[in-house]
Amino acid sequence: MLLATGTIAVGDREEWTDATGSTLIVRPHLRLAQFRTRGFLSDELEYFGRSRNIAMLDELVARGEPPAFQGFYDWAEMTGYTTGARTQSTSFVLSRRKHFALIYILFRSPLVATSIKVANMRLGGFVQATTSREEFERRLAAAVEAAPTA
Repeated sequence: MLLATGTIAVGDREEWTDATGSTLIVRPHLRLAQFRTRGFLSDELEYFGRSRNIAMLDELVARGEPPAFQGFYDWAEMTGYTTGARTQSTSFVLSRRKHFALIYILFRSPLVATSIKVANMRLGGFVQATTSREEFERRLAAAVEAAPTA
């Protein structure tokens, strides 16, 4: 797997699809992004999302911005994931925890729910999650609305 790396500009979106699923990243604000994964989260899709997340966090640090990134992860249509995707995602958040103000996850799958609970124990209860699309969209809209314009 050879994916281009780099950040996603504010107001832009980027999507990656492989044989198992897809991940779309939308960045409405410098300190906020929405990640939507459909289907199976392969190592390739996990790497795509993680690499873009790292680039956005590094961009904030390089600009001298407060590292208060908000990640909204729509996993309602995610059917499963590889062991590597699960462990890499959790390790990434553990290593960059101080850069996140919020991680908010929408899910439906019982398998994904279990993974979120286990990861959240390792993260000290930092991750917030819901099964309500309405609640997720409300929280996302409120975060975008509250984001500074500068």
